Amino acid sequence: MRELLLDTSVMLKWFHRDGEDEIEQAEWHLQAHREGFVHAHVLDLGMYELGSVLVTALNRTAEQTRAVLEAALALCGPPLTLPDAAFETAATIAATDQLTFYDAAFAAAAREHGCTLVSADRKLLRSGHAITLTQSMERVRAGHKH
Repeated sequence: MRELLLDTSVMLKWFHRDGEDEIEQAEWHLQAHREGFVHAHVLDLGMYELGSVLVTALNRTAEQTRAVLEAALALCGPPLTLPDAAFETAATIAATDQLTFYDAAFAAAAREHGCTLVSADRKLLRSGHAITLTQSMERVRAGHKH
């Protein structure tokens, strides 16, 4: 089974479609996770980021935000965490690749937990620390053909 760490930009696509691309690919990942072809993980930091986007950018109510966060947990299980020992790795990634510490934390957590980071964040994608939903879907499909 392919282990994936989904960042906030990907999780959001499951719950908000307006202005988002790769919706079909996001839904494919959700179904693949449900069917056991992939194991989709979230990072504890991602839950906070998702909540922040829902409240501040999308003007969701507290009840709506709670419902989305609970749904994300129900889908993916308990969030992964970035161990204290990986803080230096995250800081190095942030400094070397000019990423925010938040984004670097996702990259470090993916490494730490043996996951592929899936993102729609342009900086993370350009840095090579993440792949798109489309790339992930293609890799999973290619792996099932053998």
